[in-house]
Parts: sequence; C-alpha cells; structure tokens
Amino acid sequence: MNFDKIHNVSQVQLSVILIARFIMIIICTQFIFRPCKVIIKKLFNKVLSLLKVTHYLMRHPKKIIDIILELYKCPSKKNETMKVLAKYCSYDKRKRINFEQDMNTLFPLS
Repeated sequence: MNFDKIHNVSQVQLSVILIARFIMIIICTQFIFRPCKVIIKKLFNKVLSLLKVTHYLMRHPKKIIDIILELYKCPSKKNETMKVLAKYCSYDKRKRINFEQDMNTLFPLS
C-alpha cells in the first residue's frame, strides 16, 4: 500500500492519504480476499495469499471493480479473473510453512 512512500504533505492531506489507504485495506481484505479465498479453494484447490492479492490489486487497480462485479454476478463459476487470481496470487507448493499456517498454529480456531 506504499505506506513508506508518503511525501512531505500537510496534515490534512496526510489524513486523507492514510484514510484512503485504510479503506483500500478493508476493501481488499473483506470484499475481495475473503470471498475469493473460499471460491479459489473450492474450484482450484489452492490457498490464496493475502500479500499476493494485495500486491496484484495495487499493480492492477482496475481489476478491483472487475473482481467485485464477478463475485456478486456469478460467485461459483470459474471465470477468467478467478483463474488469474488462482495462478498468480496463491501460495506456492513448498515444504516450508506459509503465513496462514503460522497463524493457524499460533491461534487455532477450534
């Protein structure tokens, strides 16, 4: 989200920049990542990475609207956007544990 690249601005502008970035975090996590994670796990049997999804959306901001529209029009179909997210934003097959596995180990839900 480029929090390290905030240039010298007034306090009002800084507040607007920070609030806008926090809103983007909420949109990315709640409205895109969570539903996409469930769909991609079900359709492609892959685990979506929050960091990779965030990086992808920051590089392709026009995709945010496309993803939200596809999620609510046809949520359980293998469409092109879900294929792209599954390909570029899922965890790699590797032996070391990933962030989500670490969190599940530290804070088990059951």
